[in-house]
Amino acid sequence: MAQTTELWDIYDSDRNPTGRVEPRGRLVIGDYHLVVHIWLMNEKGEILVTQRAQNKPWGLFWETTGGSVLAGETSLQAAVREVREEVGLELDPAHGILIDSVRRDRDFLDSWFFQGRLRLYDLKLRPDEVVDAKFISREEYDHMRRGCMFVPTQPDFFQLYDVRLKNR
Repeated sequence: MAQTTELWDIYDSDRNPTGRVEPRGRLVIGDYHLVVHIWLMNEKGEILVTQRAQNKPWGLFWETTGGSVLAGETSLQAAVREVREEVGLELDPAHGILIDSVRRDRDFLDSWFFQGRLRLYDLKLRPDEVVDAKFISREEYDHMRRGCMFVPTQPDFFQLYDVRLKNR
């Protein structure tokens, strides 16, 4: 199967669309693209984390599902697609909550939250992306963060959760 090049919509530093589309890896200084992280929580309050494939940057580190927004997609559409592609779950976009949006060095990161009846046996991991998955409690999450087991670009989910969702 032929690999297609990812195309990204390009934004300026204020997140205004420039009207340009560029292939992955072709950003110049002042260009930004959109990235999503998706936090999935089961009814026990545990979050899903996945372990990156060994051949990827930060191989075998843990993270939440995420990736780049493709040209023509919204951030929410990309969140739903990334979860489907990486772990095989179909999410209802109507249940997504945008909990954070920040500008970083080369991208804008949108963090999405979904909660529902989620089970490990429903996952269909994509082996070139993800080699393992588990639901973890807040305590295990904190332990893994202290142990530097997460990809370093991961925001602190429970800090976002406490600020944006806890009292909703």
